[in-house]
Amino acid sequence: NLVLWQFHPYSLLLGFTFCLNLFLGLFLLRSIRLNIAKYLLVMVFGCLLWSGFYSIDFIFINQDWHKIFISFIHIGVMIACVGAVLSGIEFTQNQHLLTRNIWLLLIILPLLIIIIAILDPLFHTLLNDTYINTINGRIQWVQEVSLLTYFVEYGGSSLWSIFILKLVYQSAKSEMPTQRAKYYIFLFPYIVVWTVSVSHTLGLRPLPGLNLTPVSLSFHVLWIFLSIGYYRMYDLIPLVRGEIVDELDEPVVII
Repeated sequence: NLVLWQFHPYSLLLGFTFCLNLFLGLFLLRSIRLNIAKYLLVMVFGCLLWSGFYSIDFIFINQDWHKIFISFIHIGVMIACVGAVLSGIEFTQNQHLLTRNIWLLLIILPLLIIIIAILDPLFHTLLNDTYINTINGRIQWVQEVSLLTYFVEYGGSSLWSIFILKLVYQSAKSEMPTQRAKYYIFLFPYIVVWTVSVSHTLGLRPLPGLNLTPVSLSFHVLWIFLSIGYYRMYDLIPLVRGEIVDELDEPVVII
């Protein structure tokens, strides 16, 4: 059973992504009472699992721990997807859509991945195969993801992405032309992450053997900070107003 500690440049990129998401999470804790902050924290937590365990998997080569790391990576992907969906619903102020059925559908995705990961040692439900390879003079794991995992991750996240895209389009259409830019700004980082992910799946990989999708999350975090600080995209005033109105038992108008 091979046990090896090594330095890998990719782990630095993933560590940078992890630190950015951690910093964003700490920043969001200041507004934890807001639903948008809670949902973004769910997404950040998923990204932390995704990038953190991916980074460790490049540094610490161990067959037994490798499968645990990979399981947490895929669980993190699904949690990040759930957080992104919730953030999209809250950002477009469609909180009324969060019915019990929608919550159930959202929870199903990470639960399915957890079940797939638990059953993997017996039925190879998560990975068809995983083996050690040497790429550019460095040892790393290579995974062949199962069709079931592809179906759950890409199928589930694709359907939810279409759902959020529809909400964003409808919200942007109902706004004044000068106010529509914030919705396109909201979508842009998700489009970048999706583009990198699909490119990797299709074999378009600028760095051999490396999946740049989790690294693209660092751009996502930087874009959120830019949106908050410069574009005022996550303007808290309408979000807070919406949550206050939802909590009122009776409508009140102050003149």
